This record gives sequence, structure tokens and C-alpha cells, in this order.
Amino acid sequence: HDLYTGKLIWTQDFPGEIERHHKQNSSASSTVTADSRGIYWLWGTSQNVQLEAMTHDGEIRWSIDLGSYIGQHGFGGSPVVWEDTVIIPLEQDTQGAVVGIDAITGKERWRLTRDGVEKAAYSTPLVLISPGREDQVICTSKAHGMYAINPQTGTVLWENRCFPLRTVASPICAENLLIGTCGSGGGGSNLLVALKPPATKNDTGEIVYEVPRSTAPYVPTPLFSNGSLYLWGDKGVVTCLHAATGEIIWKERIGGNFSSSPILIGDKILNISSDGEMVTLLDDEKFEVTGRRELDEECRATPAVAQGILLVRTTSKLFALNMSAP
Repeated sequence: HDLYTGKLIWTQDFPGEIERHHKQNSSASSTVTADSRGIYWLWGTSQNVQLEAMTHDGEIRWSIDLGSYIGQHGFGGSPVVWEDTVIIPLEQDTQGAVVGIDAITGKERWRLTRDGVEKAAYSTPLVLISPGREDQVICTSKAHGMYAINPQTGTVLWENRCFPLRTVASPICAENLLIGTCGSGGGGSNLLVALKPPATKNDTGEIVYEVPRSTAPYVPTPLFSNGSLYLWGDKGVVTCLHAATGEIIWKERIGGNFSSSPILIGDKILNISSDGEMVTLLDDEKFEVTGRRELDEECRATPAVAQGILLVRTTSKLFALNMSAP
């Protein structure tokens, strides 16, 4: 779509089977990622996971079948790009893998076999680039906890098996700590782990603190800003912590249920409830709701920002909102 007018520029259809999955999921829940060469997108069923590569003009560059996927709630992984490698998380109920694909040719470069523990992982990997250290891709799952991969070879650099439940929210970096969560739909056993990655290979790193139960989110990914860690809970409770220590600064109920993740826009934090209510909070150690707006339609996708425009996808619509308007 044209960013400024919404006009449809191109579209591509991909035929496939419609399978039973979680009511909040689909076979096409993956987030698209992009680089200068084009875009990459995953869709999957129990029979196969397909990685599609297209140009920015919508022409098919290449496509690859990555094999079957067995997960209680269907498929939902998203790809990331490191240099010229597309990295695909396929940790599933049975034995799975993380796969590296050549972004230019679509050929498989490496495949890291992963254990299956009947709890497929839905978290998106984090590409971690730190000055003076080799690049790493951080993944989370129940089977292997939080771990780092060499994106060039697919070998495991370190691993800490710290998660007793399924991972859905994606890992993030909060200064010198890595933050990851696990949980369940009920929310009573959710867990957030703040881990200091090891300085040497084959170590497990140090768990600096943990945030248990209802405070830790299950689906929404945490947000880090200005030394604070914001946990936007699935059931409408938001917590602000000191990211370095885990000390709670404030914890408040804003209402609603949430599947999307909060984003930072200037000095505001924005998220959208499953019922379609946009809520903005002040990025501050003082709790303040700065705005609410109804979209009047179900929304489970995290919003995006481009060139001063807020993009929101609901069940049947794509909204473009001018953030500079009063």
C-alpha cells in the first residue's frame, strides 16, 4: 500500500491448506521483515512452512519449503535478517530447528537442531550487535531457555535453560541485560528472566533477577526506555521497573486485554487492546495515561511507525494515523 494514500500497489496470493489452530492465530500470522534486497515472509501449516522472498515491487525472488511444523496453536514464527542470512525459528512440539537461509539465493546455509518438549516457541529472535563482540542471534524457548547463536555458522554460543513454560514474547536487550519471558494463557505462572550474557563461550550467563506470576507478560513483548522496563500485561496491568535491578517503580491497571506489544513514540508509550482501544502512557517514573482512542474493531497486531505515520492493522482494516495532528 502507498504509505500516504493507502492505495494498493501490489498483492500476491499463496495457495495453501486451511487448518485448525488457536482462535487468535492463523497460518499467516508472521511479521514480514525486509532488507535492501526485498522482503521475507513466512506462512505455515502442519505439512510445511514456506519462506517467501519478494522484491519491494512484489515480484517473487525465490521460495523455500522448510519442512513440517507441529504446534498446539498452529504456526506463528517470524524471520529476522542478519547481513545476507535470513534466520527462521522453528522450535516446535516435536524436534525442531533454527535455520539460516541465504538471502540472495534462497539456499539453506545451516540448520541447528532443537529439542521438542510439547511447547512450541512463538518468540521472534533478537539480532544482537555489540561493539567489540561477535554478532549474536538471541532465541528463547521452553526447550532451551535463552540462548545465543552465531548467525554465520548456526552454532550455539551459550545457553541458559531458564524457562519452564512456552515463550511467545520476543527477547529484548536492556543495556547490558537480556530480557525474556515465558508463560501460559492463564497467566498464573508467567516468568520474566533478566540475564547478563556470559563473557566467554560455553558459559550460561548470570540471572540477575526474575519477575514472577501476574507481573510478567505472556504475549506482549516488554519495552525498554531510559533505564526503565515496561511490562504491559495481557490482562491490562502495566508495570514499570528499574531495568537494572527489577525494582518496581509503579504498577497500575489500565483495563482491557492485550496481544499486541507496546511501542515507544517520543516520550509516549502506545499499545492497542484486543478490543481496539488505543492507550498511551507517559514514558516516565510517574504513572500517567495521556490518551485513549477507540478503533471499534478487534486488534491483535503490534502497531508500526513510518515517517510520522502510525500504522495499525485491525481484523479487517489498515489505519494510517497522522501523529503530528492535534
